[in-house]
Amino acid sequence: MKSPRKHILFLCSWFPNREKALEGNFILKHATYIQTFVNVHLCFARSSKDNVEKFELEEEIIEGVRVTKVYYKSSTLPVLKTFINLQRYVKAMKMAYAKGGVAYDLAHVNVAFPAGLFALHLKRKHNLPYIITEHWSGYLSATKIFEKSSSFIKKIHQRIFKEAQHIFTVSNTLGEALKQHQLINDFEVLPNYIDVNLFSPSAQKASIFTFVHVSTVDEMTKNFNGILTALRGLKEQGFDFNFNLVVEADEKEVAEKLRKFGLDELTNLYSYLPSKEVARVIGESHCLIQFSNFETFSIVLAEAWLSGIPCVYSKCGGLTDLADTVLGIQVNKKDVNQLQSALRQMISEGDTYSPNDIHERAKSFLSPALIREKYERLLV
Repeated sequence: MKSPRKHILFLCSWFPNREKALEGNFILKHATYIQTFVNVHLCFARSSKDNVEKFELEEEIIEGVRVTKVYYKSSTLPVLKTFINLQRYVKAMKMAYAKGGVAYDLAHVNVAFPAGLFALHLKRKHNLPYIITEHWSGYLSATKIFEKSSSFIKKIHQRIFKEAQHIFTVSNTLGEALKQHQLINDFEVLPNYIDVNLFSPSAQKASIFTFVHVSTVDEMTKNFNGILTALRGLKEQGFDFNFNLVVEADEKEVAEKLRKFGLDELTNLYSYLPSKEVARVIGESHCLIQFSNFETFSIVLAEAWLSGIPCVYSKCGGLTDLADTVLGIQVNKKDVNQLQSALRQMISEGDTYSPNDIHERAKSFLSPALIREKYERLLV
Protein backbone atom coordinates (compact mmCIF):
# COMPACT_ATOMS: atom_id res chain seq x y z
CA MET A 1 0.00 0.00 0.00
CA LYS A 2 1.37 3.38 -1.03
CA SER A 3 2.00 6.00 1.63
CA PRO A 4 -0.15 9.12 1.26
CA ARG A 5 1.53 11.99 -0.55
CA LYS A 6 3.09 14.60 1.69
CA HIS A 7 1.84 18.18 1.63
CA ILE A 8 4.57 20.78 1.11
CA LEU A 9 4.10 24.51 1.51
CA PHE A 10 6.39 26.45 -0.83
CA LEU A 11 7.06 29.93 0.58
CA CYS A 12 8.76 31.96 -2.11
CA SER A 13 10.56 35.29 -1.85
CA TRP A 14 10.92 35.26 -5.64
CA PHE A 15 8.36 34.12 -8.18
CA PRO A 16 7.19 35.27 -11.64
CA ASN A 17 4.75 38.14 -11.10
CA ARG A 18 3.12 41.16 -12.70
CA GLU A 19 6.09 43.38 -11.83
CA LYS A 20 8.83 40.96 -12.93
CA ALA A 21 7.59 38.25 -15.27
CA LEU A 22 10.71 36.07 -15.03
CA GLU A 23 11.71 36.59 -11.40
CA GLY A 24 12.45 33.24 -9.78
CA ASN A 25 11.22 31.20 -12.74
CA PHE A 26 13.70 28.50 -11.69
CA ILE A 27 11.77 28.18 -8.40
CA LEU A 28 8.60 27.47 -10.38
CA LYS A 29 10.45 24.77 -12.33
CA HIS A 30 11.66 23.25 -9.07
CA ALA A 31 8.12 23.27 -7.66
CA THR A 32 6.65 21.58 -10.74
CA TYR A 33 9.24 18.81 -10.43
CA ILE A 34 8.62 18.34 -6.70
CA GLN A 35 4.89 18.15 -7.49
CA THR A 36 5.54 14.82 -9.24
CA PHE A 37 5.97 13.09 -5.86
CA VAL A 38 4.43 15.44 -3.24
CA ASN A 39 1.54 17.92 -3.17
CA VAL A 40 2.74 21.51 -3.43
CA HIS A 41 0.93 24.71 -2.50
CA LEU A 42 3.05 27.71 -3.48
CA CYS A 43 2.55 31.06 -1.75
CA PHE A 44 4.05 34.35 -2.86
CA ALA A 45 3.47 37.99 -1.91
CA ARG A 46 4.94 41.30 -2.98
CA SER A 47 4.18 44.99 -3.11
CA SER A 48 2.74 46.29 -6.36
CA LYS A 49 3.12 49.50 -8.32
CA ASP A 50 -0.36 48.95 -9.72
CA ASN A 51 -3.37 50.60 -8.15
CA VAL A 52 -3.89 48.05 -5.37
CA GLU A 53 -6.30 49.31 -2.72
CA LYS A 54 -4.95 47.10 0.07
CA PHE A 55 -4.55 43.45 -0.90
CA GLU A 56 -5.25 41.64 -4.14
CA LEU A 57 -5.25 37.83 -4.36
CA GLU A 58 -4.69 35.68 -7.45
CA GLU A 59 -4.93 31.88 -7.73
CA GLU A 60 -3.96 29.53 -10.54
CA ILE A 61 -2.77 26.00 -11.23
CA ILE A 62 0.58 25.81 -13.04
CA GLU A 63 1.57 22.32 -14.21
CA GLY A 64 -0.23 20.79 -11.25
CA VAL A 65 1.12 23.24 -8.68
CA ARG A 66 -1.43 25.30 -6.80
CA VAL A 67 -0.15 28.89 -6.79
CA THR A 68 -1.53 31.69 -4.62
CA LYS A 69 -0.15 35.19 -5.10
CA VAL A 70 -1.09 38.25 -3.08
CA TYR A 71 -0.19 41.82 -4.03
CA TYR A 72 -0.29 44.60 -1.47
CA LYS A 73 0.02 48.37 -1.49
CA SER A 74 3.51 49.53 -0.59
CA SER A 75 3.97 52.17 2.09
CA THR A 76 6.04 55.24 1.25
CA LEU A 77 6.13 56.74 4.74
CA PRO A 78 9.65 57.89 5.67
CA VAL A 79 11.39 55.88 8.41
CA LEU A 80 8.38 53.61 9.05
CA LYS A 81 7.95 52.16 5.55
CA THR A 82 10.26 49.17 6.15
CA PHE A 83 8.30 48.05 9.22
CA ILE A 84 4.90 48.73 7.65
CA ASN A 85 5.76 46.86 4.46
CA LEU A 86 7.03 43.84 6.39
CA GLN A 87 3.77 43.77 8.36
CA ARG A 88 1.78 43.96 5.13
CA TYR A 89 3.95 41.22 3.64
CA VAL A 90 3.21 38.82 6.50
CA LYS A 91 -0.50 39.64 6.33
CA ALA A 92 -0.49 38.96 2.58
CA MET A 93 1.23 35.61 3.12
CA LYS A 94 -1.37 34.72 5.77
CA MET A 95 -4.06 35.33 3.15
CA ALA A 96 -2.26 33.08 0.66
CA TYR A 97 -1.68 30.36 3.28
CA ALA A 98 -5.36 30.36 4.26
CA LYS A 99 -6.26 29.18 0.75
CA GLY A 100 -4.43 25.89 1.30
CA GLY A 101 -6.96 24.15 3.50
CA VAL A 102 -4.67 21.23 4.43
CA ALA A 103 -2.27 20.26 7.20
CA TYR A 104 1.23 20.68 5.83
CA ASP A 105 4.11 18.33 6.59
CA LEU A 106 6.87 20.80 5.79
CA ALA A 107 7.40 24.36 4.61
CA HIS A 108 10.08 25.02 2.01
CA VAL A 109 11.40 28.58 1.99
CA ASN A 110 12.89 29.59 -1.33
CA VAL A 111 15.25 32.52 -0.65
CA ALA A 112 15.29 33.24 3.07
CA PHE A 113 14.15 36.85 3.07
CA PRO A 114 11.37 37.86 3.26
CA ALA A 115 9.55 34.50 2.95
CA GLY A 116 11.35 33.18 6.02
CA LEU A 117 9.47 35.72 8.13
CA PHE A 118 6.23 33.88 7.48
CA ALA A 119 7.94 30.53 8.02
CA LEU A 120 8.92 31.75 11.49
CA HIS A 121 5.29 32.69 12.15
CA LEU A 122 4.05 29.24 11.12
CA LYS A 123 6.66 27.47 13.20
CA ARG A 124 5.67 29.41 16.30
CA LYS A 125 1.91 29.15 15.77
CA HIS A 126 1.53 25.69 14.20
CA ASN A 127 4.88 24.03 14.97
CA LEU A 128 5.44 23.61 11.22
CA PRO A 129 9.11 22.87 10.49
CA TYR A 130 10.74 24.58 7.55
CA ILE A 131 13.78 24.18 5.35
CA ILE A 132 15.50 26.83 3.25
CA THR A 133 16.95 26.75 -0.24
CA GLU A 134 19.09 29.84 -0.71
CA HIS A 135 19.87 31.45 -4.08
CA TRP A 136 20.59 35.11 -3.30
CA SER A 137 23.90 36.52 -4.52
CA GLY A 138 23.62 39.35 -2.00
CA TYR A 139 25.50 37.26 0.56
CA LEU A 140 28.58 37.01 -1.67
CA SER A 141 31.62 39.17 -0.95
CA ALA A 142 31.55 40.25 -4.61
CA THR A 143 28.27 42.11 -4.05
CA LYS A 144 28.47 43.12 -0.36
CA ILE A 145 24.70 43.72 -0.38
CA PHE A 146 24.04 41.85 2.86
CA GLU A 147 27.04 43.50 4.51
CA LYS A 148 25.49 46.91 3.83
CA SER A 149 22.07 45.94 5.22
CA SER A 150 20.77 47.53 8.41
CA SER A 151 21.28 45.75 11.73
CA PHE A 152 17.49 45.26 11.87
CA ILE A 153 17.43 43.37 8.57
CA LYS A 154 20.52 41.36 9.52
CA LYS A 155 18.86 40.22 12.75
CA ILE A 156 15.83 39.01 10.81
CA HIS A 157 18.10 36.98 8.51
CA GLN A 158 19.88 35.51 11.54
CA ARG A 159 16.62 34.41 13.14
CA ILE A 160 15.26 32.91 9.91
CA PHE A 161 18.35 30.75 9.36
CA LYS A 162 18.67 29.80 13.04
CA GLU A 163 15.15 28.36 13.23
CA ALA A 164 15.37 26.35 9.98
CA GLN A 165 15.41 22.55 10.18
CA HIS A 166 17.81 22.24 7.24
CA ILE A 167 19.71 24.58 4.93
CA PHE A 168 20.21 23.94 1.23
CA THR A 169 22.26 26.25 -0.96
CA VAL A 170 22.53 25.99 -4.72
CA SER A 171 26.33 25.95 -4.54
CA ASN A 172 29.21 25.51 -2.16
CA THR A 173 30.21 29.11 -2.89
CA LEU A 174 26.94 30.42 -1.49
CA GLY A 175 26.99 28.09 1.51
CA GLU A 176 30.46 29.24 2.49
CA ALA A 177 29.34 32.87 2.16
CA LEU A 178 26.50 32.21 4.61
CA LYS A 179 28.98 30.66 7.03
CA GLN A 180 31.26 33.70 6.70
CA HIS A 181 28.34 35.88 7.80
CA GLN A 182 27.80 33.47 10.74
CA LEU A 183 24.24 32.85 9.59
CA ILE A 184 24.64 29.06 9.48
CA ASN A 185 26.97 26.32 10.70
CA ASP A 186 26.21 23.64 8.12
CA PHE A 187 24.61 23.38 4.71
CA GLU A 188 23.99 20.94 1.89
CA VAL A 189 24.21 21.73 -1.81
CA LEU A 190 20.97 21.26 -3.74
CA PRO A 191 21.28 22.15 -7.44
CA ASN A 192 18.55 23.93 -9.35
CA TYR A 193 16.18 21.65 -11.23
CA ILE A 194 16.99 21.37 -14.93
CA ASP A 195 14.86 19.31 -17.32
CA VAL A 196 17.38 16.74 -18.58
CA ASN A 197 15.00 15.65 -21.33
CA LEU A 198 14.45 19.16 -22.67
CA PHE A 199 18.13 20.04 -22.48
CA SER A 200 19.86 17.17 -24.24
CA PRO A 201 22.26 16.81 -27.20
CA SER A 202 20.84 17.89 -30.56
CA ALA A 203 21.84 16.66 -34.01
CA GLN A 204 20.71 19.97 -35.53
CA LYS A 205 23.74 22.27 -35.63
CA ALA A 206 24.33 25.60 -37.34
CA SER A 207 26.49 25.32 -40.47
CA ILE A 208 28.91 28.03 -39.25
CA PHE A 209 30.60 27.74 -35.84
CA THR A 210 28.20 29.50 -33.47
CA PHE A 211 28.73 30.83 -29.97
CA VAL A 212 25.74 31.33 -27.68
CA HIS A 213 25.19 33.52 -24.63
CA VAL A 214 22.04 33.52 -22.49
CA SER A 215 21.56 36.10 -19.74
CA THR A 216 20.10 39.36 -18.50
CA VAL A 217 23.22 41.07 -19.97
CA ASP A 218 23.48 42.96 -16.69
CA GLU A 219 26.95 44.47 -16.77
CA MET A 220 27.74 44.23 -13.05
CA THR A 221 26.96 40.51 -12.98
CA LYS A 222 27.43 39.16 -16.51
CA ASN A 223 30.26 41.35 -17.90
CA PHE A 224 28.51 41.52 -21.25
CA ASN A 225 30.90 44.17 -22.57
CA GLY A 226 33.77 41.77 -21.91
CA ILE A 227 32.13 39.13 -24.09
CA LEU A 228 31.48 41.60 -26.90
CA THR A 229 35.05 42.89 -26.71
CA ALA A 230 36.43 39.36 -27.08
CA LEU A 231 34.10 38.57 -29.99
CA ARG A 232 34.98 41.82 -31.74
CA GLY A 233 38.64 40.83 -31.46
CA LEU A 234 37.91 37.48 -33.11
CA LYS A 235 36.09 39.23 -35.94
CA GLU A 236 38.97 41.66 -36.48
CA GLN A 237 41.38 38.70 -36.61
CA GLY A 238 39.35 37.19 -39.46
CA PHE A 239 37.66 34.29 -37.68
CA ASP A 240 34.39 33.07 -39.18
CA PHE A 241 31.62 32.59 -36.62
CA ASN A 242 28.07 33.53 -35.65
CA PHE A 243 26.63 34.54 -32.29
CA ASN A 244 23.29 33.42 -30.83
CA LEU A 245 22.25 35.85 -28.11
CA VAL A 246 19.24 35.20 -25.86
CA VAL A 247 18.48 38.06 -23.49
CA GLU A 248 16.10 39.04 -20.75
CA ALA A 249 16.46 42.73 -21.48
CA ASP A 250 15.35 45.53 -23.80
CA GLU A 251 16.00 44.13 -27.27
CA LYS A 252 16.46 47.56 -28.89
CA GLU A 253 19.13 48.57 -26.38
CA VAL A 254 20.99 45.29 -26.85
CA ALA A 255 20.77 45.61 -30.65
CA GLU A 256 22.29 49.09 -30.46
CA LYS A 257 25.17 47.81 -28.34
CA LEU A 258 25.81 45.00 -30.83
CA ARG A 259 25.91 47.59 -33.61
CA LYS A 260 28.46 49.70 -31.72
CA PHE A 261 30.71 46.65 -31.33
CA GLY A 262 30.29 45.78 -35.00
CA LEU A 263 28.68 42.44 -34.21
CA ASP A 264 25.10 43.07 -35.34
CA GLU A 265 25.45 41.25 -38.66
CA LEU A 266 26.94 38.18 -36.95
CA THR A 267 24.27 37.96 -34.26
CA ASN A 268 20.91 36.23 -34.04
CA LEU A 269 19.22 38.20 -31.25
CA TYR A 270 16.32 36.72 -29.25
CA SER A 271 14.55 38.08 -26.18
CA TYR A 272 12.40 36.50 -23.48
CA LEU A 273 12.23 33.05 -25.06
CA PRO A 274 10.29 30.19 -23.44
CA SER A 275 12.38 27.27 -22.17
CA LYS A 276 11.76 25.09 -25.24
CA GLU A 277 13.10 27.79 -27.54
CA VAL A 278 16.09 28.44 -25.28
CA ALA A 279 16.87 24.71 -25.47
CA ARG A 280 16.62 24.82 -29.27
CA VAL A 281 18.95 27.82 -29.61
CA ILE A 282 21.52 26.35 -27.21
CA GLY A 283 21.30 22.96 -28.89
CA GLU A 284 22.04 24.28 -32.38
CA SER A 285 25.06 26.25 -31.12
CA HIS A 286 28.61 24.92 -30.74
CA CYS A 287 29.86 26.65 -27.58
CA LEU A 288 28.33 28.68 -24.76
CA ILE A 289 30.12 31.74 -23.40
CA GLN A 290 29.70 32.66 -19.74
CA PHE A 291 31.93 35.48 -18.46
CA SER A 292 30.23 36.52 -15.23
CA ASN A 293 31.83 38.37 -12.34
CA PHE A 294 29.95 36.19 -9.84
CA GLU A 295 27.42 33.35 -9.83
CA THR A 296 25.62 31.40 -7.12
CA PHE A 297 24.73 28.54 -9.49
CA SER A 298 24.64 29.38 -13.26
CA ILE A 299 21.57 27.76 -14.76
CA VAL A 300 22.65 28.46 -18.34
CA LEU A 301 25.92 26.60 -17.79
CA ALA A 302 23.93 23.60 -16.56
CA GLU A 303 21.58 23.82 -19.53
CA ALA A 304 24.46 24.03 -22.01
CA TRP A 305 26.30 21.06 -20.53
CA LEU A 306 23.14 18.95 -20.47
CA SER A 307 22.67 19.99 -24.12
CA GLY A 308 26.08 18.47 -24.79
CA ILE A 309 27.88 21.64 -25.83
CA PRO A 310 31.23 22.75 -24.36
CA CYS A 311 31.52 26.08 -22.60
CA VAL A 312 34.06 28.81 -22.11
CA TYR A 313 33.34 30.12 -18.64
CA SER A 314 34.85 32.36 -15.99
CA LYS A 315 35.62 30.96 -12.54
CA CYS A 316 33.31 33.00 -10.34
CA GLY A 317 31.33 30.64 -8.08
CA GLY A 318 28.67 27.97 -8.43
CA LEU A 319 29.12 25.54 -11.32
CA THR A 320 31.87 27.74 -12.76
CA ASP A 321 34.24 26.46 -10.07
CA LEU A 322 34.32 23.08 -11.84
CA ALA A 323 37.56 22.81 -13.80
CA ASP A 324 36.82 19.86 -16.08
CA THR A 325 38.28 19.63 -19.57
CA VAL A 326 35.41 17.37 -20.63
CA LEU A 327 33.05 20.32 -20.11
CA GLY A 328 35.06 23.11 -21.73
CA ILE A 329 37.61 25.78 -20.88
CA GLN A 330 37.66 27.68 -17.59
CA VAL A 331 39.11 31.22 -17.65
CA ASN A 332 39.73 33.92 -15.07
CA LYS A 333 36.94 36.43 -14.60
CA LYS A 334 37.50 39.86 -16.20
CA ASP A 335 40.46 38.57 -18.26
CA VAL A 336 39.24 39.45 -21.76
CA ASN A 337 42.49 38.37 -23.43
CA GLN A 338 42.25 34.92 -21.87
CA LEU A 339 38.59 34.72 -22.88
CA GLN A 340 39.43 35.60 -26.47
CA SER A 341 42.21 33.00 -26.57
CA ALA A 342 39.81 30.32 -25.28
CA LEU A 343 37.21 31.27 -27.89
CA ARG A 344 39.83 30.95 -30.64
CA GLN A 345 40.70 27.52 -29.29
CA MET A 346 37.04 26.52 -29.36
CA ILE A 347 36.66 27.49 -33.02
CA SER A 348 39.62 25.31 -33.96
CA GLU A 349 39.06 22.41 -31.54
CA GLY A 350 35.34 22.51 -30.74
CA ASP A 351 34.56 19.41 -32.79
CA THR A 352 36.83 17.31 -30.54
CA TYR A 353 34.35 17.54 -27.65
CA SER A 354 31.88 14.67 -27.21
CA PRO A 355 28.26 15.85 -26.72
CA ASN A 356 27.31 12.58 -25.03
CA ASP A 357 30.29 12.71 -22.66
CA ILE A 358 29.41 16.30 -21.70
CA HIS A 359 25.75 15.39 -21.17
CA GLU A 360 26.52 12.35 -19.03
CA ARG A 361 29.10 14.21 -16.95
CA ALA A 362 26.57 16.97 -16.28
CA LYS A 363 23.85 14.46 -15.36
CA SER A 364 26.15 13.00 -12.71
CA PHE A 365 25.68 16.15 -10.60
CA LEU A 366 22.50 17.66 -12.06
CA SER A 367 20.12 14.70 -12.28
CA PRO A 368 16.64 15.44 -10.88
CA ALA A 369 16.87 12.08 -9.09
CA LEU A 370 19.52 13.62 -6.82
CA ILE A 371 17.10 16.39 -5.86
CA ARG A 372 14.32 13.90 -5.11
CA GLU A 373 16.64 11.74 -3.00
CA LYS A 374 17.70 14.68 -0.81
CA TYR A 375 14.14 15.96 -0.53
CA GLU A 376 12.57 12.64 0.44
CA ARG A 377 15.22 12.08 3.10
CA LEU A 378 13.83 15.11 4.95
CA LEU A 379 10.25 13.85 4.70
CA VAL A 380 10.82 10.50 6.42
